[in-house]
Amino acid sequence: MTCIFVCSECPDGARRLSMIAGAFAGEECEIRASACLSGCRSGGSVAVRAPGRMA
Repeated sequence: MTCIFVCSECPDGARRLSMIAGAFAGEECEIRASACLSGCRSGGSVAVRAPGRMA
């Protein structure tokens, strides 16, 4: 199953998590809040992990 990790520590992290969860509602995709993903200088960080793919 595809999993999307959203940094909860970035500015607007909770809002971003909510928006992404809404966009993928009904899809076979798990949305998770994550601790720091080390991309704060680029805005909010999001990572995707899928079977057979690199994260």
